[in-house]
Amino acid sequence: DTSGNVYLAGELDLTPGDDTDNADDYFVRKYTASGSTVWTSTKKLPDTDEVAHGVATYDSGEIYTVGSTNARVNGKNFGKNDAFILRLDAYGRKVWSR
Repeated sequence: DTSGNVYLAGELDLTPGDDTDNADDYFVRKYTASGSTVWTSTKKLPDTDEVAHGVATYDSGEIYTVGSTNARVNGKNFGKNDAFILRLDAYGRKVWSR
């Protein structure tokens, strides 16, 4: 971002070596310019699989991440895996998802 912070998005494998459990969760992590962790955002949903594929920031401190899930996004699931976009505030808290 404009302050030199770095953001990382991806997947937490809660049970390494077991690809049948559907227990992976997305994460977004913020680091300072010197590499210290500021916060980590994740949503641990039971028996679902969420993966964050990318992250972007906006000048006002907004963070956006895109990914896929086999769970519901805002109460709906349109197939096996659906895409999502998630907006976080500057502290890693969810603002909205689509």
